[in-house]
Amino acid sequence: EVYIGAGKDGKPHGSGVYTWTSGSEYDGEWVGGKKHGTGAFTFSCGNLYNGDWVENNRQGSGVMTWINGDVYTGQWMGDKRHGRGVMTFPSGFVYDGE
Repeated sequence: EVYIGAGKDGKPHGSGVYTWTSGSEYDGEWVGGKKHGTGAFTFSCGNLYNGDWVENNRQGSGVMTWINGDVYTGQWMGDKRHGRGVMTFPSGFVYDGE
C-alpha cells in the first residue's frame, strides 16, 4: 500500500492519494487517517465514487458510476444511497426520486 500526501501523527491528514494492494485508490481529503471531506474512490473492479465523505463513509452529495454504465447522482448517508437522487441506466431508463 502507498500513500502520497499530507499527514499528521503518522496518518493521512489533509490532501493525499492512497493506493491499496487490491488496486483500489482514494484521492481526496483525509482527517486522522479517515476519508473525510471531498474525494474520489476508485474500486478495484473499476467502479468510481466521487463526492463527500464522513469518517470513511460516503455521506452527503456524490456520484457513483458503475462499470456497467449505471450512474447514481444524489444523496448518501452511512455509505448507502439515501434521500433524493437520480439513477440512470444504460438502457435510457431514469429513476428520479427518493
